[in-house]
Amino acid sequence: MSNNKNIYVERIFSYSCPNTSVCLDLLEKIDEELSLEAEIIAEFKHNKLIFRVIGLEPKVQSSINKIREYIETYMNIKRLNPQKGVRADDLAKILKKTIPIDVLAEVLRYALNVNPRVYSSTLYVDLDLDTVIEYAKHIVAVMEKVSHGHYPFNLRKLLIASSSLFNTHIDELINVLKDKNIISENLELKVPWQEALKTVIEHFSEYGE
Repeated sequence: MSNNKNIYVERIFSYSCPNTSVCLDLLEKIDEELSLEAEIIAEFKHNKLIFRVIGLEPKVQSSINKIREYIETYMNIKRLNPQKGVRADDLAKILKKTIPIDVLAEVLRYALNVNPRVYSSTLYVDLDLDTVIEYAKHIVAVMEKVSHGHYPFNLRKLLIASSSLFNTHIDELINVLKDKNIISENLELKVPWQEALKTVIEHFSEYGE
C-alpha cells in the first residue's frame, strides 16, 4: 500500500469576498503573515479568491486549514466596531497579547479627547478600529519595558498609561510620583491609579512635555 504522506497532490478551494478591496487586502495579508509548507498559487476572480495548493498530502491539508482559519479570524476582526464595543479577547487575538483594557481606555481618553467606557471587559469608544489598534500596539510596546520591574498591580497600570501618553522613562515617572507624594516608600499607590494619572498629566502639561 502507498503512503498518502508521500503523495504530491493539488487541491483547489475558493473564498467569496464581500468586495474587491477586502479580497485584495486579505490576499496581501496571507502572503505577508502566513508561513505555509505547501506551494500556494492564488488568483482573484469575480470577487473570489481561488487557491491552488500543491505539495505533500498532509502539508497541503495543513496549509488549507491555516488559510481557512486565517480568513475566519480576519473577517471577524473586520466586523469589529469600537462604537458597538470591542472585547478584550478580540483585541488580544489581534495583538497576540492581552493588554489591560481600562488602561487603553484612559490612554485614548487623554490622547484623543474622547470619552471611552469599559463595561464587562468590553471597550466602547467613538473611534475607528485602526486607531484603537494603533494605540493598543503602543501599549504593548510600553508593557515590555514595565515588565522588567516588580511593581504593584495598580502602579503598573499607572506607569503603562503614563509612559504611553508621554513616552517617559519609568524611573522619571516614579520620581514624579514620589515628589507628588502619590506613592509610598514600598511603591504602593495612595490614590486610585486613574486619579494619579490626572496628576501625572497635569505635571507634564505644566512642564510642556
